[in-house]
Amino acid sequence: MRQTKKNQTKFYDETNEVPANKAARAAALDKNDELTNAVIGQYENAQPMPNIPEMAEVWTGAENLMFDAASGKKTPQKSADDAVKVIEDNISQKYTK
Repeated sequence: MRQTKKNQTKFYDETNEVPANKAARAAALDKNDELTNAVIGQYENAQPMPNIPEMAEVWTGAENLMFDAASGKKTPQKSADDAVKVIEDNISQKYTK
């Protein structure tokens, strides 16, 4: 299916998934849905994730960070610091020549 305003607006109406098409996104904003507006508002500050293999290490590290912090095994700060160290070490070992 082509990513036209018409198609994306219809898809939004059926699924409430925020459209990628900017014209359809504007139409979604007009619906004044709180969650939709929050997601679209976040686009102002968002940056796309890099399309590089190293991101796999970031997601694994982030998973451990969330588990450790949420389980109470570590403080959020200690969880974050440990995750950064593991991510950096793994990237260095696997991707640096």
